[in-house]
Amino acid sequence: MTRTEAARKLRELAYEIYDTLEEMEDILREVAPEELERAEAYWMAHIDGALLNLKGWMGGSLISLEDTLTALEEEGNNHPRRGANGLVISSGQSPLFPFDQREIFKKG
Repeated sequence: MTRTEAARKLRELAYEIYDTLEEMEDILREVAPEELERAEAYWMAHIDGALLNLKGWMGGSLISLEDTLTALEEEGNNHPRRGANGLVISSGQSPLFPFDQREIFKKG
């Protein structure tokens, strides 16, 4: 399996999870609408944010499935991954910081 094929399969599996979440939502809507409201605001939002963030939740995950898919697709197309500081990240390596740590030390 290539990285591009893996990304395609992972995306397909994510949509299966979204289908299951919709079923769960339907169940809660029918039997406990007050619990649905809490679920949507917390654990459903966390699951969505960790996957593809289709509902555009604020915050989200430090590294989401969408980030992983992007990395796989870029590497599958022989494009090097770059960290926030612009340095190339070799395959299988994660950046130590997901942001440009120089921003922390900027003066004034």
